[in-house]
This record gives sequence, structure tokens and C-alpha cells, in this order.
Amino acid sequence: MAPIFATKPGANFCRLVCLRLAALAAAFVLIGIAFGKAMTAFRWVRDHYTWIRVVSGLTLVALGLLLFFNRDWWLNVLMNRALSAIGLDQL
Repeated sequence: MAPIFATKPGANFCRLVCLRLAALAAAFVLIGIAFGKAMTAFRWVRDHYTWIRVVSGLTLVALGLLLFFNRDWWLNVLMNRALSAIGLDQL
């Protein structure tokens, strides 16, 4: 018990506060780095937004037509064949 009482009363508190502040600073630095990487991805989406909208729209139209004409089973067959090709047919 002697080493505990040998230090100044506020020393442990000061170390704890400094440690918590360092952890908080590290968290903000990591968030800043991640935000920079995310902005790169968002910039790519912004630059290709027209093509993303066209492809998404065509996909929705194709799926709607498959459902309207009761051909949605084609998707099931296609997925089964794709999973069998990569060895995941038991899923």
C-alpha cells in the first residue's frame, strides 16, 4: 500500500484525464482519415451518377417485366446455376 500513498493525490487523476483525451484525439484522427476515404468513394458515385441511374432504372424495369409476365422463376434458375458454378449450390 505504500506506493499508492507515495504519489501525489491528483497524479492518478491527471494521468487518467490525459489518457482519455489522447484516446479521444486518436478517435477523431481516425474518423478524419475515414471521412477522407469516404469522400473519394462519394466523388466516384457523383461522377458516375448518370450511369448508375440508367442501370438501376433498367434493372427495375426488367424485374418489373419479369414479375408482370410471371417469369420471375427465371431469376431463381439463374441464381441456382450461378451458385452451382462456384460450388455453393447447397445454400
